[in-house]
Amino acid sequence: MHNFYQDLLLKLKDEGVILIGVTKNTTKDANLGLKNIHCKLKKKDFVKIFASYQPKSSQLIAALKSLNLSQDDLLFIDDNNVEIAEVRKNLPKCSCLQFPKNFEYYSEFIKKITLF
Repeated sequence: MHNFYQDLLLKLKDEGVILIGVTKNTTKDANLGLKNIHCKLKKKDFVKIFASYQPKSSQLIAALKSLNLSQDDLLFIDDNNVEIAEVRKNLPKCSCLQFPKNFEYYSEFIKKITLF
């Protein structure tokens, strides 16, 4: 599922969608993950990567401010429902999707991304 997801993100990027990385990690660890041979996404594919142990909503607020975007322009995707809830609480106009844990829900997930 992650390979298909990365392919979709790269396609969306090629179509003009801005990709922003937000992670609860150090910058060094985030960059190491993107250098993994199995990771199709590379650092150059992201407009910016926000790596810190601050709440993801704080990182997203900084991203929106630096790119002069509004919450309405943002689709936040995460595999952790706690992170989704935290972002929904602090960025109520932001659209949020949880990455599916089961392949059975993957096609619906992809459909929601493309509808956004």
